[in-house]
Amino acid sequence: MNILGVKVDNLTKKEILEKVRFFLAEPKFHQIATINPEFILESQKNPEFKKILNNCNLNVADGFGIRLAFWRFGKKLKARFAGADLMLEILKIAQKQNLNVFLAVNKDGLSTFEETKEAILKIYPDLEINGGNIDTKTEA
Repeated sequence: MNILGVKVDNLTKKEILEKVRFFLAEPKFHQIATINPEFILESQKNPEFKKILNNCNLNVADGFGIRLAFWRFGKKLKARFAGADLMLEILKIAQKQNLNVFLAVNKDGLSTFEETKEAILKIYPDLEINGGNIDTKTEA
């Protein structure tokens, strides 16, 4: 379904995780977005952001406002899957399959790469995590 021109996949949690497993088995890059009302609003002001969202391989509904938008258009959303919860499921799959994880953390965010890595390793101690802090600000 499209909400104000942004694609949102209407899948169950099981179907989402099946897609994730398929993506992880393929030797190529896949992009997943967790679509919330703030993303929909930002996409109305930022055409490049809208283009990025619509080019994702999977757009998961994240946020009660997305459920309301489905209702508004006479559709029933099969599942909401918060981004943090989806990330934990992806990390669980990665640990089970002995996959390495690359983690890019906003250098101006609430936690550093090292803090985030340590928190993840407390839950998934066998993961191999690489990455670092990135600067998400760009000069106009």
